[in-house]
Amino acid sequence: MTAETGYLEQIQFILQQIIAAVPAFQAVLVQCGADGICRPVETAFANHLQPLSEEKIIPELANARQFPLPEREPVYLTPGKIDGRVYQSGVIVPLLGQPPAEGWVTLFSSLTNVFGEDELDLIQPHLRQLRTLIEHQHLIEYQQVSEAAHYLMQTVGQNLTPQQFLDTLQDRFWSPDIVLCALMFYGPQQEDRPHGPFDYAELRGTWSRRFGNGVGMGMRLYLEPYADLLAQLHEQGMVVFQPRDMADLIDPLVRAFLQFGRIRRVLFISLFSGVRQVGILALGTQSQREFGSHELHRYKTISRFIGLNAVADVLRQEHDFVQRARAALLESVTDAVVMVLPPGVAQSAPTVLTVNESFTRMFNVAAGAAQGLPLIELLERMQLRQDVRSGLRQEWNRISVRDPSTQSDTFEMIHPDGYPADIEWYSAPVYSNQQVIGRIYTFHDASDSRAAARMRAELISRMSHELRTPLTSIQGFAELSDSLLTNGTSQQAREYLGIIRESAYHMNSLITRIIEVTRADMGELQLMPSPVQIGPRVRDVARMYQDAIREKRQRIEWDIPDDSPLVLVDPSRFIEVLSALIDNANRHSPRGGLIHISAYPVPATTDLPIGAPPDVVTPALLIVVSDEGPGLNAADAVHIFLPFYRTAETKAAQIPGAGLGLTLARGIVEAHRGKLWAEPRRRGRKGARFLFTLPLVGDQVR
Repeated sequence: MTAETGYLEQIQFILQQIIAAVPAFQAVLVQCGADGICRPVETAFANHLQPLSEEKIIPELANARQFPLPEREPVYLTPGKIDGRVYQSGVIVPLLGQPPAEGWVTLFSSLTNVFGEDELDLIQPHLRQLRTLIEHQHLIEYQQVSEAAHYLMQTVGQNLTPQQFLDTLQDRFWSPDIVLCALMFYGPQQEDRPHGPFDYAELRGTWSRRFGNGVGMGMRLYLEPYADLLAQLHEQGMVVFQPRDMADLIDPLVRAFLQFGRIRRVLFISLFSGVRQVGILALGTQSQREFGSHELHRYKTISRFIGLNAVADVLRQEHDFVQRARAALLESVTDAVVMVLPPGVAQSAPTVLTVNESFTRMFNVAAGAAQGLPLIELLERMQLRQDVRSGLRQEWNRISVRDPSTQSDTFEMIHPDGYPADIEWYSAPVYSNQQVIGRIYTFHDASDSRAAARMRAELISRMSHELRTPLTSIQGFAELSDSLLTNGTSQQAREYLGIIRESAYHMNSLITRIIEVTRADMGELQLMPSPVQIGPRVRDVARMYQDAIREKRQRIEWDIPDDSPLVLVDPSRFIEVLSALIDNANRHSPRGGLIHISAYPVPATTDLPIGAPPDVVTPALLIVVSDEGPGLNAADAVHIFLPFYRTAETKAAQIPGAGLGLTLARGIVEAHRGKLWAEPRRRGRKGARFLFTLPLVGDQVR
C-alpha cells in the first residue's frame, strides 16, 4: 500500500461517515490541483447504489471542470442543477479553515430538500476531520517537495547529462505505477525566438520499466500535428491524455511504443527556466487512474529542476565550446599574447587572465605561473634587459585597461634561440556588448621584417648614391651648356637643354623623396622638434602655393585661431606635411574649387571624428585639409598612403605625381607620435578630407 493509497482510504472512511450521518446517497471530495484544475479526489456512496461521476450528475461540469469554489456558505443544488433522473437534491459544502479553502464536499440525495442547517451541523465534525487530514497530507507533501528540491539542487550542480539526471529520479520520486518517463527538448533553440514556435521535440533522456534506459535517444517528434495540445500545455503547464483518444495524431512509431508498453494514460509537464521554454517531461502509467494533487505538485517541482538542469547543460556546453575555441585561437596565434582583466574587488591592479604558448616560449614564463599575476609583476618575470623592462613599466602603468585606444611600441631583446630580436608590441581593448572587459597585449618578433627593411633601405641608399653621381654631372653640364649658349643657338636646342636640366632636377628630387620614405619606414627620420604655433606656418605654406592656386582660380581658406595650442613638431617637417596635403588638394580640386584648412584641440579619443584610427594619442591638435575634388572611395582612403599608389580617377585625369608625397607625410606625422588618415567621400559632402594629429606641448587642452 502506497502513501497515496492510504490517504485515499482515510478520505473514503470519512466520506462514508458523512453519508451515514445524513440522508445522502453519494459524497464527492473535490480539490484543485497544482495545474489549477479542480478534480474529484474520492467518491463514497451508499451500499445499495452504484456511484456516478460528478460530471454526469452536474451537466455543466462535463464541459468545464474548472468551476467556482464556494467561498464561505454552502451552495444548494436543485433538480435544475443536477440530473433529476438520479438525484433530487444536493449541496456543495466548502472545507473552511485558513484561506484558501482546502476544497469542498458535494453531497447528493434522491430525496427532496434533505440538506438543512441541522444536517450540515451534524457533518461539521467530519468536515473538520477531513480538513485536518488534508492539511496533514499537505504537510507531508511539502516536506517531500522540500526534500526533493534540496536533492535536485545538489544534482543540478553535478554537471549531469539529461539522461543521467533522469536516472537519478527513477526510484526516488516517481510513484510505483509510473512505468515510462521521457525527457524531450525543443529544437531548434534560437535566440530570436526563445518561446517558439519549435519544429520538433528531441528525446534526450528516457527510461521504461519494460525497455530499460536510453531507448529512442535522439529521436525527434515533429510538433506540427500537436499544435492544439502544445497550446493547452503551455497555458496550463500540465496536460493528461489517453493515447487512444489521440491515435490519429500520434506518430506511428510512438503509437507502437506506447501500445507495446501498455501505456493507458500520459501526463505531459511543460519544462521551462525563467521565461524560456525548454521542452516536455512525459510520464506514463498502465492504469486509468487520476493523478493526485500532491503528486502533480511534486512532479511540477521536479520539472522545474529538470528545466534548470537542461539550461545549465546547454550553457555548460556553450561555455566549454567557447573555452576550447578561445584556447585553440590563442594557441594558433604565432605571436605572444597576454589577456589582462581590469582591477576589481579582489585585486587593485590589472591582472593576467591567460597567456598563450608563444608567450611562454618567447619570455620563458609558464602559463600556470602567469595566470592571476598583476601585469607589472608578470613584466618583472619576463626575460628582458633592465632598461627595456623599466621603459615598458613606465608605458604600461599609464595605460588603463579600459582605455578604448590602441597603444604600440618596439623594444629589443635577446631571443631564447640566442639571436638579437626586434619585438613590436601593441595593446588593444577587448569588448563585450560594447563594454571594455579587458585588454590584450600582443608581441610580434619583427626581426626578419626589420632585417629585410634594413637591407632594402641599404640597397636604396646605395642605388640612390650611384644614381645621384651621374645625375649631378648631367645637371651640372646642363647648367654649364646653358651658360655657354650664344645668340645664334637655335630655339629648339635651348628647349632640349631646358628639358634635360628640369628632368635632372626632377630625378634628383624623386631620389631624395625615396630616401626620405625609406628612412621614415625604418624610423630613422632626423627630427628637431620644438614648441610651434601652427597658425603662422599654415599661412606661410598657403602663400607658397598662391601661384598654383591662382592658376586654377581656386581659393584657399584657413580657420585656425591665433591662440591655438602649441604642438611639439619639427617646423621644417611640418611644412613638408602641409605642403604635400595642399599640393594634393590643388591637383585634384576643379577650377574654382575651395581648399579649406582648420585645426582644433582634441582632449580625448572620444572627441575625435567618426572613423578616426583607434590608436590616436591624445591630447593632440587635429588639423583638417579638405578639398572639392572627386573624393576617395573606401578602398582608396586606405591605400592612398602606400608608395607609388595612384587612384583610378588620378590615372584617368592624367594628373602628374609619383605617389610618394602622402607616403612621406604619413611617415613624418607618425614619427611625431601623430596619425594621418583620409576619410572616404560621404553623401552630402564634396571632395576629400585628410586629417592628422600632432601632440600638444604639456597640458594645454582648452
